[in-house]
Amino acid sequence: MPFVRIAAAALIALSLPVEAEEEKRRCTAVVTSVTPFSTGVVGDAPPPAWQPLRITPFKTPTDYTTQYEDGRTVVRAQAHASASGLMHRVREDTRASIRLRWEWKIDDAPPSADVRSARAEDAAARVVLEFSRTPDLARAEAGASTRLLMGADPKEHVLLMYIWSERVPVGSILTGPRSAHVRMIVVGGPEGFGRWQRFERDPVADLRRAFGMQLGWLTGVAILTDTDNTGERADARYGDIVLTRCAEEDDGRGPL
Repeated sequence: MPFVRIAAAALIALSLPVEAEEEKRRCTAVVTSVTPFSTGVVGDAPPPAWQPLRITPFKTPTDYTTQYEDGRTVVRAQAHASASGLMHRVREDTRASIRLRWEWKIDDAPPSADVRSARAEDAAARVVLEFSRTPDLARAEAGASTRLLMGADPKEHVLLMYIWSERVPVGSILTGPRSAHVRMIVVGGPEGFGRWQRFERDPVADLRRAFGMQLGWLTGVAILTDTDNTGERADARYGDIVLTRCAEEDDGRGPL
């Protein structure tokens, strides 16, 4: 395929600087309840906690299966003029310090994709976070999308996407060309093509950078491989997604 593959690529690991006030926190990392892909059965559907997530009811879904690769079970996403994802429900207060870790490998990507254009807005790999605008948990969960990526009310929720792009430089922050409540941060590109890329991010800091605001709750984590706009193909692997939060030690301030 017409990709320029750079043989001497290094694994990309991007982390945002931790703000001074967060550095002063005394805390213990707690792993949250995101079901690892590595617990899935090889050749079967992904673990049941990861539910199908449609973009709209009218698009052909991307195929997600589990397979054994490099000593562990991973999820393989294969798209051909298709678009859908897998969503895992979470409930994390954004007042806490949260860290997100994951890895992916891109073996095929749509050559015409350009996330800056609505007509070509496809990506071989995305990790998507859904945040509520409200601090009220019951209201946040009631308004969360359950089956449609764009099903949540944009007045209630926003989407932050970490994406792979061949055309847009790593570190770029883009507004979704179809929706103002979507922001995309480019974290990977062709320099890592065909290799596992590992990432660690501070979602709350990224949220502030992308939207300029602090929101209430992180209500969902999703993966998404899509080629519906270009009609081309993509083939990606996703390793375990790990979400941790900073549980504050008892310093007299009380719980969050």
